[in-house]
Amino acid sequence: MNKENTSIISFCSDYFFHYLLQNCNDVRTLIAQHLSDYPIEYTHIENSEEYPINQKLKKMILDVVFTDQLGHLYNVEMQNQTITRNVLIRFISYAAKLLEREIKRGGDYNVSSVKCLVIYTGTPIKNFEHFTHHLEFMDSDYCIKIDEGPICIEIIQTQRMEELNMEVGFKKQFEQFIYLFENEENHKKEQLTPLNKKVVKLYEDYLNSDQLLAYYQYERDQRVFNTAIHDAKNEGINEGIKKAKLENAKTLISNIYHIDDFEWLDNCTLEQLDKVITIVTQSYTYQELKKEILK
Repeated sequence: MNKENTSIISFCSDYFFHYLLQNCNDVRTLIAQHLSDYPIEYTHIENSEEYPINQKLKKMILDVVFTDQLGHLYNVEMQNQTITRNVLIRFISYAAKLLEREIKRGGDYNVSSVKCLVIYTGTPIKNFEHFTHHLEFMDSDYCIKIDEGPICIEIIQTQRMEELNMEVGFKKQFEQFIYLFENEENHKKEQLTPLNKKVVKLYEDYLNSDQLLAYYQYERDQRVFNTAIHDAKNEGINEGIKKAKLENAKTLISNIYHIDDFEWLDNCTLEQLDKVITIVTQSYTYQELKKEILK
């Protein structure tokens, strides 16, 4: 069995965790209770489906957004790959989009914070020495946290569970649940809580589910797409890709600078267009941006 297929059927994979959140209200409620300071009566899934990233391929969202009885938003996912700066940007960007959605829905800025939980199974993040880390808005000079910051991201590192003193045993149901994902063998042990038994049973259901087939299809389509991109780069600049990036660059510049002077972009290389898309939000003036790209 190839590496991709092995990751899909792994208990600790983001694929199974996505399936679990979709199909187990008890797990969603447990997580919401962990992130909140009031009793959680029930949860309702807002989004866990697929969304298009271009016309030829669909990318699967492997995080799940749900609300509690008060309408507070929770964004939860498992992250198996190394958490890099780009991954952190994705976490923050998606949370910001959820916040923006709530502002538009309510018509003002009086909205509750978006609470995000990332269960991270990979090598611990540099300088993150603890089981749990909270990323919130704060003054780094005086270590003052802003009360009720708009976005709260909690990262749980399963490889730091030794901090909880496993010899004594986990006292909280949430810790017992997280322990299931500490390594690939833990779910095979005898489970002592009803919830953990339910999770293991759902894993057995997952291995025989239509959803598993959908994940296989997604991985196959992703590999085909990545291979096509690789081949296009080997053959030179693919005109279709360049055209799409050119349109993206023009749209971004138009939205940010309200300028339609785009002729200089037509002669940019694919690398230059990538740079436009990367730095266009970094507070450059229009002339500074143009100079930076063309230098």
